[in-house]
Amino acid sequence: MLAPAVGAQTPAAPVKATPQNAAAFVGDWALNGEGPSGPIAMTLSLKPEGQTLTVAFGLRDVAQTVGDATVAGGALSVNLSLDTQAGQLPAVLTLTPSEGKTVFLLDAGMGQVSGVAVKTPKP
Repeated sequence: MLAPAVGAQTPAAPVKATPQNAAAFVGDWALNGEGPSGPIAMTLSLKPEGQTLTVAFGLRDVAQTVGDATVAGGALSVNLSLDTQAGQLPAVLTLTPSEGKTVFLLDAGMGQVSGVAVKTPKP
């Protein structure tokens, strides 16, 4: 049996996103990415309400169903249920800070969309 390498770290377990642990992600975001069908535009809004975080996600200007949001290892993940012509499609949206920007990955099982998430300035 092999022992883990010295200094090896296990990935952080996801915890429920709160205004405190997801502070870097609070605000309104424009997500422009590239997927199997070409370019796609999405929106994400995270707003603190007391000790909870309200999350809204839009795909092609249509609000989508949002599930739990979690934080792990500096990344934010949001469980979604996307409305498609074929019905509801489960998906996970992950935002990850990387090299001075925030990248995202929308994994809908049948395909992925990735790109850069840009926080929109407050009016």
